[in-house]
Amino acid sequence: MTSLAPVLAQAHKSRNVIIKGTVTGNTNNYNKVFVYIGHEYSDSTYINNGHYTFILPFIAGVVQITPEYTLHPETRFSLFGVLADRPGIYTIQSDVSKPLNLSKVSGTKATRLYLSYRTEKRIISKKIQAVLASEKLKAEDSVYYTKWDSLSKAYHVDRLVSNFILKYRDSYAAVEILAWEGPSYLTAEEQRKLYAALSPALRATARGKEINARLRGSKNGKIGSSVSDFVLQNADGKKTVFSSLKGKYILVDFWASWCVPCRESFPHMRQLYQKLKGDKFDMLSISVDKSKKNWLKALEEEKNPWGQMFDDQNIHMTNFNVDAFPTLFLIDPQGKIIAREAGFDENGQGAIEKKLNELNLTVKN
Repeated sequence: MTSLAPVLAQAHKSRNVIIKGTVTGNTNNYNKVFVYIGHEYSDSTYINNGHYTFILPFIAGVVQITPEYTLHPETRFSLFGVLADRPGIYTIQSDVSKPLNLSKVSGTKATRLYLSYRTEKRIISKKIQAVLASEKLKAEDSVYYTKWDSLSKAYHVDRLVSNFILKYRDSYAAVEILAWEGPSYLTAEEQRKLYAALSPALRATARGKEINARLRGSKNGKIGSSVSDFVLQNADGKKTVFSSLKGKYILVDFWASWCVPCRESFPHMRQLYQKLKGDKFDMLSISVDKSKKNWLKALEEEKNPWGQMFDDQNIHMTNFNVDAFPTLFLIDPQGKIIAREAGFDENGQGAIEKKLNELNLTVKN
């Protein structure tokens, strides 16, 4: 059997993450595999004789793969995440006949710990799904996710998150779990305590710094708060000071090129912009993409006619406390937040448009 030692040594030397996948079962010729770093699409390849390989530049975090065979009506779209906390080889073994989240992985200790957390959470999720099914609730029902949230509290997902982070406070898995799960299941104060419990080395990582920025901004972004000034670049690289936009009602939209609901909201937002643009109203989209290339490509595809900025300063965390996308804010001419909406109701019944209707803005072009 060929030793992987030379390949592993090369991975460390070149600072690469090598994902080696094995797939058993009939893919029905749906053999393409997509890989995402965090949320952002990175690359694709093909399953050849049951195997595929990705060689990616190392960035600490979750590498997610989506096989093409999960993207068709007879199956269900799936992402499977592998935590890569250092350069090296990470393996994924998947069976087409089983859910993707039952794949087996190998890598570092942090990789295994991350998977163990996901396994425990999946057990709770199955219990929640069983309750919702017994009540004949479906994802399209308006109360489905409200009920899911209440059941998550009843089954103590918050305790699962906290216990994991405290037990493995020296593992990179802990900082990833706090970053991804903290905003959904823990209060800001609980997150602060867990962040303080992390090792200094973890707090100093890029992910640790993101968490700290979000926690520092947790008091911002509320209705009634004044927006702290900031400077970001537009698509041409020109810097724009947010305070220069004062004097109008500004609808600020935080989005990303990879965010499907964000992109789906744009047609209605374009209608709203055409209806209200003028001396009293304007719009501004701020992208949270990590890749400027992906952002510029999405701008070209969407052709939204209002101002566009690229958030390379984590403004969405520090100034607005945004952790879900799209999230929109309506800001008055003095720079105060008067409405906030997670998601965007294309039927005009969301918080933002209700507030705009109350203001009864008249257009003066």
